[in-house]
Amino acid sequence: MSWTSAITDLATNLGFALPDLIIVLTALGAIILFAKDLKIGLISLFMLFAIEFVIYSNLGWDTNHVVLVLFISMALMAISFFTGGGQKSFIN
Repeated sequence: MSWTSAITDLATNLGFALPDLIIVLTALGAIILFAKDLKIGLISLFMLFAIEFVIYSNLGWDTNHVVLVLFISMALMAISFFTGGGQKSFIN
């Protein structure tokens, strides 16, 4: 059994298609980046989904789900720019 067939079998046993499983694993992996800061996590999540969009389009896979989560992460990133985040300024 090759590793590609093992990953495909894992995706089908979980009830996902392989591209959707990759999207879910990317979102779960970005949680580590959110531990540092919300804005850093959102920017890195946006960049990861943008890279996935390029890879999916080059492979000829369906890009609808990637574009959806890319726009959701872009909207969350835009909303996060309006929050102060509790940062204190150095000027009193």
